This record gives sequence, C-alpha cells and structure tokens, in this order.
Amino acid sequence: MFLLWMVLSLFVMAIRAAGGAQHKTKKDDKEAILCFREGVRLLQKGKLRGSQADFQRAIELNPNLVEAHLDLGLVLFRLGLVDAAAEQFKFVEGLWPKNVQTHLALGLILRQKSDWTGAEHEYRTALRLDPDNAEAHNGLGIVLEEMTNVAAAVDELREAVRLEPASAQFHSNLGAALVEAGSREKAIAEFERSLQLDPHFCAAYNNLGQALQEERQFKQALPYLRRAKECQPRSFDIHYNLALAFEQQGEWKEAIQEFRDAILLNPGAPEPHYGLARALAAAGDRREAATEFRKFRFLREKAQSETVRATVNRGVDLAQHGDIGGAMQQFRTALRMNPDDANAHYNLGLAEQAEGHIAAAADQFRLALQENPDYVDAHNDLGVVLEQNGDWAAAQREFQIVLKLDPANATGHFNLGLILTREGHAEAAISEYQEAIKLNPNYADAYFALGLAFRQRGRYQEAREAFAHAIQIDPHLKPPVD
Repeated sequence: MFLLWMVLSLFVMAIRAAGGAQHKTKKDDKEAILCFREGVRLLQKGKLRGSQADFQRAIELNPNLVEAHLDLGLVLFRLGLVDAAAEQFKFVEGLWPKNVQTHLALGLILRQKSDWTGAEHEYRTALRLDPDNAEAHNGLGIVLEEMTNVAAAVDELREAVRLEPASAQFHSNLGAALVEAGSREKAIAEFERSLQLDPHFCAAYNNLGQALQEERQFKQALPYLRRAKECQPRSFDIHYNLALAFEQQGEWKEAIQEFRDAILLNPGAPEPHYGLARALAAAGDRREAATEFRKFRFLREKAQSETVRATVNRGVDLAQHGDIGGAMQQFRTALRMNPDDANAHYNLGLAEQAEGHIAAAADQFRLALQENPDYVDAHNDLGVVLEQNGDWAAAQREFQIVLKLDPANATGHFNLGLILTREGHAEAAISEYQEAIKLNPNYADAYFALGLAFRQRGRYQEAREAFAHAIQIDPHLKPPVD
C-alpha cells in the first residue's frame, strides 16, 4: 500500500504541475487556505488523522479548493479508506475531466479496490486524451491481465515498454504478463532487462526466480530469490517461492523454515501448509506433516468458497450495470471453480432470463434448487419462467412452495395471484394481491393487478381505488379505460 501511495503522490504532483489544481483565492477563502496549509504541515510530519481533519475543514469552507481534495484523497488512501479516496479524486476529475494525471490516479485507486471495469475506463479515457501515455498503457495492461484478457494485456504492456524503454517496472510488468501468456523464455528476458535497468528492483528478482522455477531451473532460481528476500524480508510470495526452490533441491531444513516464515506472514494461505506438509514428510516428521495437511484442506475449502462468492458478486455488479455478457462470464467462472454453488446457478439463471433464454434460465434455477431445495428466490424465479413458457400448473406449484417456505413473501403472493387470475380464480387472486400489499404497502404492481381483478369481478369502485394507489406509487402505470 505504501508503494502505491508514493505512486499516487507523484500523480498528484503531476496534476498540480499541469495546472489542474489552480484556484482563485478570495478574502473569504483565507481560513480555508490556512486549514489547508496546516493539513499539509501535519501530512509532512506523518500525522495523517490530523491532516485529514484540516483538509476536510478546508473543503467545508471552500468546496472547490482542489488542492485540499487532492491531499485529502492521498491521506484517505494512505489510511486504507480507498472508497473515500476515490470520491475525492472523482470530484477533481469532475472539475478537470481532460487532466490525464487525474484519470491515472483514479485508475490506480480503482485497481486497489479490484474495480477492474472502472479502472479500465479511467485508463482508456487517459489514452483518448494522450495516446502515447506510457503509464496509461501500463495500467491498462495490468487491468486487462486481471480481467484474464492476457493477449490484450501483453499488447498494452509492450506499448508501455516501447514508449518508456528505460522503465524497469514496465519491463517487469510485461514479463509477468508473458508468464501468464505461457511465454516464459520471453518473460525471463524481460525480467533480466528490468534488473539491468535497476539492480535494486526487488519485484523483478522474485519474478525472475519464479519464472526460472516454472522452467524447472531451480538451482538457477535460488540466487535471485535469495536476493529478493534480502530486500523484501517480509514478502509472503518471496518466502513461498524460495521454499519451493529449496524443496526441489532436496534442502528440507531450509524449505521447512521458508514455508513456516510464509505461514507467519499469511496464516490463511493454504499453499504453504501443503508445502510444509510435503517437506516435513520428506524430512521424516509424518505426524506434524499430517497436521499441516489437515490445515491445508480446511483453508483450501474456505478460500475456494470465498473466491467463488467474490466472483459471483463481481457478476452481480456487472449485471446491475447492464453488462449481462460480462456477468454471465463471471457466473460461469464461479461454476468452474465450484459446480455445486447454488448462488452461482441462480444468478446465471437470472442473466439467462434477462437475455430471453427462458429454457436455459429454468435449467439454472433447477440446478440451484438441487443444491439448495429451500432457495426461495430460485423457486420464485423458476415459477416466473415457467409461467412465461405457458406451464401455469408448474409455475403455481413453485409459488406455493415459496409461500410454504416463506409465508411473508410478498412477491410469492403476487405471482400466485397472477396465476390464479389467468386460471379464472379472480376472488382467490384478489386475496393473494391483498396479502402482497399488506406485506409491502408500496407494491405498485400488486395494486394494479388488484385493480384488474376487481374490474374483472365488476367491482369498479374498488378497482378505481386500487388503480389510484398504483398510480400514486408509480405514475408510469396506465389503468384501462372504462
């Protein structure tokens, strides 16, 4: 986080240098400027909370004091309040939409949030403003790699290197993408070039050592990994990679120590427990090896569950922003990790339904129910697609199951009412609509359907009242003309 904060600080300096933080000082702004300067003084002393309060006070006094927003964003980022930091830079972006450095800063912050779609947008905006901006190509390449678009990532990172061939960081990033693309020999060349440019660039030592390991050149990898450990002694990745190299060389004592160090740095990671179990077994300590293997299995299952949940959540977010194709890709990725995840099946069903694929949606809802027979929303939405497909009897059974599992489910009562209306059971439908409204007084569609049911039964005054309630809640609804 500290290294990223330093990079963000450089972006802020560039924004100011580009004129993005100019402001006109009025007499009324004097107190705001004084608060801002005090915030800067405290920030320079490392007193983050005090500087945060001063920058916030400066903004209260002068909401358009851009410098205060920039430095408050820096402080919030350093404090780990990434969402709040993003809001400050978005404000600056609103004032200076053509400032490339602002988009780069936002891209960096959104990467930290793992908001890859948002970060991609910021980097592409920066490149529209400045097509030869190496930092934007580099950032976009990193984002595309995270989004598993490796070929496009390599293209962007190559362009960053072409524009700034003396950047050790860019060569190292290109090497990492080439590893993902399966071009390890080319990746090794990029890591070596990175170290030629900057012999103190720790990440390149680790990356080169790891790439050599993947080429099964374990002996050659060891000196690079040892050098990486010297400059980053608290790096989990380096200790773990070094442990693997020692293991392959049969140096069990050293491997055991490095696996233990990796576990101390990241106790929740399953892989070093598995490695430690292997090394302990090879060294003859089978009892502790069995203990470590049990820890590995527990942590692996836990990590898989968390990864699947995060993948599904990314899909839900994409769907909410209208990217149904991207959402479906995330749900399918989750199901490749765990084919039995009911939530992934359910959300994929919703996406299929949104695309008009009714049969495919029904299949996914059924798969979700195989894993979780009490999944109320899956029963409800399966009923909806069955109704859309004309299978009213099956749809009715699903809505009845919903209400058996959750009698207070307003949507279930409403959907059952629709089926009863179609079947000509208007009075029974009216009861269901009224129950839905009782459970959700702002249910405009239920009021509207109730009005139609009253009208069907010749209860016109009650129908007009129901339609009036519906329109009051949702003015877009249009009742039938008498």
